[in-house]
Amino acid sequence: MFGKKLLLIFFLALFLRLIFLGSVPAGFHNDEVDVGYVGKFIVLNGKDPAGNILPLAFNKFGDFRPTGLFYLAGISQLIFGSNEFAVRLPTALFGALTVFPLFFLARELFSSARAPVGSSSHSTSSADSVSDRVQNRPVSLRALGGTPSAAATPRTSLRTTPREVYPERSRGVMFLRWLPPLLKPRQDKSDVRGQLSNVSAQTVPLFAAFFLAILPWHIVLSRAGHEAIVGYFLIAWGLYFLFKFKDGRERRFLVYGFLFFVSSYLLYHGTRIAVPLLLLSLLPFFQERAFFRFVLVFVVLTAVIVLAPIGRGRLSQVIFYKDPGMVTKLRELPYPDRGNILVARVFHNKAVVYTRSLAGQYLQYFSPDFLFLRGGYPERYMVPEAGLLLIFMVLPFAIGLIALAARGEIGPLPIVWLLVAPISAVLTYDDIPNITRTSFMIIPIVLICAYGFWYLANILKNNFTQKLICGILLLAIFLEFVYFEHQYSFHQKLYKGILRDDGAREIVKYMASQKSKYELVVAPYGPNLPFYFLFYSDIFDRAIRLDIADRDANFRHGNVLFLRDSCPSHRADHWPSQNVLYIDEANCEVKPGKMEVTRVARDDATIAFRAYVVIE
Repeated sequence: MFGKKLLLIFFLALFLRLIFLGSVPAGFHNDEVDVGYVGKFIVLNGKDPAGNILPLAFNKFGDFRPTGLFYLAGISQLIFGSNEFAVRLPTALFGALTVFPLFFLARELFSSARAPVGSSSHSTSSADSVSDRVQNRPVSLRALGGTPSAAATPRTSLRTTPREVYPERSRGVMFLRWLPPLLKPRQDKSDVRGQLSNVSAQTVPLFAAFFLAILPWHIVLSRAGHEAIVGYFLIAWGLYFLFKFKDGRERRFLVYGFLFFVSSYLLYHGTRIAVPLLLLSLLPFFQERAFFRFVLVFVVLTAVIVLAPIGRGRLSQVIFYKDPGMVTKLRELPYPDRGNILVARVFHNKAVVYTRSLAGQYLQYFSPDFLFLRGGYPERYMVPEAGLLLIFMVLPFAIGLIALAARGEIGPLPIVWLLVAPISAVLTYDDIPNITRTSFMIIPIVLICAYGFWYLANILKNNFTQKLICGILLLAIFLEFVYFEHQYSFHQKLYKGILRDDGAREIVKYMASQKSKYELVVAPYGPNLPFYFLFYSDIFDRAIRLDIADRDANFRHGNVLFLRDSCPSHRADHWPSQNVLYIDEANCEVKPGKMEVTRVARDDATIAFRAYVVIE
């Protein structure tokens, strides 16, 4: 039954991520065309346009972007052709597939361990019955394989037994034991007191998968072709196998987890910071020496990768202490102290300025404005009048935080992950608050919301009240999701199309259709117009040499020339006797002696490009 429900949730997630994928979001950002063109070029030719054989990173401006997604997009294009749908398909597909590792991770997290010793509930495995015999405690016949008596407590196996939801002696936040009775879950007399039923142990993971399927944050990044989605799909599997190792102490699960974590490094820069932080956060909950050695090896390996030139590329560009604003602040703060060196060193030193700045950035990621109302940066991912989460998710989220904090053993882990997740973004300074570098927050958020929703239903004593409250909440979430879809599908394309390079596709298609009528077509280089032209013209010739990281080089293919100049028409005197079509960016001044032959407008009615010819 649960397998069928999980499949339905997967198909829902897949539908929401694939429908109109080629046209929504509007535009085709230059990061996407990089993935599409370079990915297919590598798959076809075994090297990238710059001549690097089977590269693990693509150097665009010193960032050394991991190429895992490039290969996936290249394979996708071999099947579906060179188009927006094929380039975006891998992240959309892996975004939908994430419901599976999330489901299994949630099941391990909430179901694999028994209630803490000393709680009011009974033990739940044959291993517990051995402990009972040693301590001369009564043993259930069901646990020994016999026929249960009327007084015997029903038991299940260790593998499927859920933990206690609200232990009276928890290793969690102790003061939460004295919460009002209203927050204690309703207890069915037919169940062992204080424990989840087997049905509930499966229901919480289903809720987690469902919330992920409809989460605006995850949908937007999945459809926009962002590699973080695939990276965190792999991390979710890695975490799942770590909990499998904790259950059975089988070393092979550590190997599986290691492979998934390392694979995520080939997809996204941010995972190289997130994974070590996540593993370190697990140390208080995993007491096995093998796991400690695993974390140590992984942290050392990560340090080697990050410190290598190819690994530190993007981080070295956006690390917080290189923020021009912070550098200026360090220079200006001592001035009001009138040259008092001691005061300046005490109050305006780098440690104070950096700490306050980083703390302020960190807190932004937990603000209602960021999570529920407006979202964050880069702006090309913003949906007008919509946040990253649905507003009505705030109730199960808040309840889930309280309930999980009160749980013992590994119950509070989603909260720990939520607190750790923004750190990789806090270490950078551009596009703050950033929704891509903090995208791992999605996993703990949906886990907390799922647990909170189940908990909310469980504290309602009346079945009618339970159905009414949960029904109203689900209806509110559904209506708000419909609102988000409307904003995303119809309004986002009118919101700052320049940020999504809207118009680039249209101008290169126009150039391809007109190049036979002119001796030369001259166009600007940015935003990556050579890749746009080659991509939409389906040109993947092995002989092409194009190093986009070389800021001084122009590029020519046939009679189409791309200049490192946004206004090529201003150089018309270079080709005085030729029949030339000039493509200028919209902000270029119109020089005398030019005639506009066409213009390309974005969906928001702003002008992207103009085409000119010289008139006598």
